Amino acid sequence: MSIIISTNSTVEIVSRYIIKLNTISNRMNIYVNLLFLIFGNIGNLLKIFFFLQKPLRLCSCSVYIIAATITYFFLLNNIPVTRFLANIQSSSNTTKSISQINIGWYDSRIVLLHIDNIPMSIISPALYCKLRMYIQMLSTNLALNFVLLASINRYCLSSRVEKIRKYGQIYLQYRLILFTTIAWSLLSLHHFFNSNIEMINQRSTCLPKYLKYFIILSITYTVIMPMLMITFGLLTLSNVRNITKNKNLLQKHCLNQRIEYQLTWMILLEILLTVLGCLPHSLYAFYAIITRNQSKTIEQITFENMIDQISRMFGYIECSFGFYIYIFSLSTLRKRFINLLKTKLTCSIFTDHHHRNNITIKYLRRTLIVR
Repeated sequence: MSIIISTNSTVEIVSRYIIKLNTISNRMNIYVNLLFLIFGNIGNLLKIFFFLQKPLRLCSCSVYIIAATITYFFLLNNIPVTRFLANIQSSSNTTKSISQINIGWYDSRIVLLHIDNIPMSIISPALYCKLRMYIQMLSTNLALNFVLLASINRYCLSSRVEKIRKYGQIYLQYRLILFTTIAWSLLSLHHFFNSNIEMINQRSTCLPKYLKYFIILSITYTVIMPMLMITFGLLTLSNVRNITKNKNLLQKHCLNQRIEYQLTWMILLEILLTVLGCLPHSLYAFYAIITRNQSKTIEQITFENMIDQISRMFGYIECSFGFYIYIFSLSTLRKRFINLLKTKLTCSIFTDHHHRNNITIKYLRRTLIVR
């Protein structure tokens, strides 16, 4: 009898533990992803608006920053949106049914809408898995590549060697961006064809069919590319000390030496945030691949899902809050951004006031003519 009571108490403790973890994961996916979506989209819009203004748009580095920011829109409005909507749906008491599908080692859902009591899926689970994986990996690869190209650009422009500085010219950056986008659009197609839904631990999971090919490409953007960013970041950091001594090195490429100097520090900060953001999920991704065929308890699976979600959230810090970090950390860019907002708001208010005055004058003239 005591054994039965002990077993029941153990099951009850495990059930409470699982429910607690699921509740925490649900709340994190709602509130954290909501913060990512709000602050990320607003910050990225402000970032594009800011870097399209003179003299920033004349800097070759700004081209990479704008290109990377565009990819951040796809990153933010892909997985965080579906996570947010799925967890809102699961926490509300509605009549819509939900089919469980684990996409990329974490719990996701495809919502089935009911029309006249006939379930109709918005998109098939297999196609949803393939498209989502392709968009996510393509956006990730492009973002990492653009940050890497920006770090190389900073190294070239901060070099004392004239031949190396020529590779930082702005016309070359457009060609590199176009080539990089086409190349990774084609290379990332393997994620579309290589993704498939499998049953792992009684759960529908979106996983690669050919694991070796996936691991090779995963090493590329989780190990090699961050190492290249760090390498060029350190080389740029060593060249930054010479910028103040050689004031004419960068004036050909940007109107303001101080802005160019601040952009270099911005890229260095972006490299740091990108590498730190990639590291947690990279470690977990390899762990998930290695242990994918191991049998696990329910509480272990639940705990790993929560760790996976937390590790993935680190990857969205740079594309959600990066702009705010740069603005508050770098004085020159912060002052220019504040002055730009003041100028735009003042012009908008003045234009609106001037337009109203013109309407009033025209109305008075017509009134006088009629009289």
